[in-house]
Amino acid sequence: MLGLIYYLSKEEFENFLSKVSSVLPINSSIVFDYPNEFYFEAQSKHSSLAKGANETMKTCYSYHDMEVLLEKHGFLIFEHLNPEEMTEQYFAEYNKANPKQVLYIESGGGSTEVSLIDTSRKPMKLVS
Repeated sequence: MLGLIYYLSKEEFENFLSKVSSVLPINSSIVFDYPNEFYFEAQSKHSSLAKGANETMKTCYSYHDMEVLLEKHGFLIFEHLNPEEMTEQYFAEYNKANPKQVLYIESGGGSTEVSLIDTSRKPMKLVS
């Protein structure tokens, strides 16, 4: 679901989580990125690009807001990466092999892998 959350209102995202959690089996995972609370200040060019495509970036979240919202729908954050960690994890080998065409994640967003948990048991945070 990379790039999707930016274009959903908080209500639309919450409805999405509700529907997804109702159809995913327990122990399933989803991965998505989302704009953090500083995204719109730091990334006005992204908002401009979205407007140019007749799209609107609608909302952003703090880590705490995201954690509360996900837990409300039975999800547990398994891994949360900042842009530098994402760049290292996903692009380090490519960047080493292609130093003239380096890929990186710009600051301002965050990536989260969440797992649907069995809500009949007390959730246990694995990694934050």
